[in-house]
Amino acid sequence: VTPGVYAIVGAAAVLGGVTRMTVCLVVIMFEITGGLEYILPIMTAVMVSKWVGDALGKGSVYDKAIALKGYPYLDNKAEFAH
Repeated sequence: VTPGVYAIVGAAAVLGGVTRMTVCLVVIMFEITGGLEYILPIMTAVMVSKWVGDALGKGSVYDKAIALKGYPYLDNKAEFAH
């Protein structure tokens, strides 16, 4: 295993924990590397980082930025009466 693989897996884990994207991030990293042998480590790192991020806090960095700037935000998980 080359050191570049650790860098790719680490970058995917950081992005997965910060943005809470899973499938999209794995596909992007697969397109960058072009190697099927890296899919399983990337998937594992992204899922573990998402689980840890969800356990430590709610929402992604994008949700926090929207709330901080006070932009109107319609949450798709909220229940609204018609």
